[in-house]
Amino acid sequence: MLSFNKKILVVSSWAPPMQGGSPQVFGNLFSEFNPDSYVIFTDFIKNARTYEGRQKLPCRYYFFNNGRNHFLNPESRFKIVRIATKFFFFFSAIRQGLRIIRSEKIDILMGTSDKGPALILTFILSKFSEKPYVLYLLDLYRWNNLGAAWNKMAIFFEPVFFKKAKKIFIGEGHRRFYQKKYGNKYSYEVVLNCAEKNNKKNEENLLTFKTSPYTILFTGNIYWAQERSLRNLIRAISEIKDADIRFVICSEKTNLSSEEFKQNPQIIFTSLTPKKIPDALKNADILFLPLSWNTPSPEVIEMAVPGKTAEYLASGTPILVHAPADCYLSKYAKERGFAHVVDTEDILALQNGIRKILTDKEYSKNLVVNAQKASHDYDVRKNALVLKNAMDTI
Repeated sequence: MLSFNKKILVVSSWAPPMQGGSPQVFGNLFSEFNPDSYVIFTDFIKNARTYEGRQKLPCRYYFFNNGRNHFLNPESRFKIVRIATKFFFFFSAIRQGLRIIRSEKIDILMGTSDKGPALILTFILSKFSEKPYVLYLLDLYRWNNLGAAWNKMAIFFEPVFFKKAKKIFIGEGHRRFYQKKYGNKYSYEVVLNCAEKNNKKNEENLLTFKTSPYTILFTGNIYWAQERSLRNLIRAISEIKDADIRFVICSEKTNLSSEEFKQNPQIIFTSLTPKKIPDALKNADILFLPLSWNTPSPEVIEMAVPGKTAEYLASGTPILVHAPADCYLSKYAKERGFAHVVDTEDILALQNGIRKILTDKEYSKNLVVNAQKASHDYDVRKNALVLKNAMDTI
């Protein structure tokens, strides 16, 4: 097990066992480290309760937003109470964070990206404690679809946060995006979204061709960044008459309503515990990896590599990418040859892509072999060492 040579306070609005891709990626990475070398300061409302199949990291947890009484209620029907509660919680979190830094003998802070609270809290705690900090961004801060008020704050705060950060840990798509925006004035370190260790399929059994009905699988939360592409695939499948194809949407949070598609037997909404997802990925015929067109934040689409990519690559199942041609995911998939890419909103092209994957065995095997090679980049140990080595030099 790895250990940092400094004790780290991770300030995050989300952490395991919270549902979602970011907590899962965060948990995979930090599971490689000695729990005595870091502690987590996270949101009580989001992370205090347990979720089926999800465990906390073995380190010590501290919670902010955990004061609740008749006068302090973030879910109050009175707006003034909700606002007062947020201010109280924030200033209380600063006091609590400073106590944690002293009692745990923290050497360095790590702020993770969210709408802003965790990043702002990290910055203030660093100022008051005179401890350095790094940023760990699994998504964009500025240029994201955070809401009007948070977007304005991000425009102001992001350059301030970046300037003072000792390191900014980001994915490769993020790095290219930020270097295009800011040049090389900040210190970036690429850490990729890691799959779980046990999600690899034996190389001698990479791909097993099955018979009809065929299954296309999507796993993960659905929001504005994926919704339009998912609708394109639903339309494509619905118009295929020469093959029996089912689209299984395994999602805990979705903008798509199962009621909307209840008359279509080809569309199946379900949910699975995290332990069952690797087997579901391996047993599907195609894994769908979408990003949408005409979104509220095209910059997010431009640089995103969805957190599920690492699991998809390691699964041994062919991948279908449906995303704009100018986004990093489409370019990356083409460069590495790990997926069939449909980079226009062309329903016929989607249908032809599905047919090619299902019928051209040699083509599909090549996709899977290339995906297996690309999955080595997402090895959790490899990326944990990158994080450790960068942190140890600060």
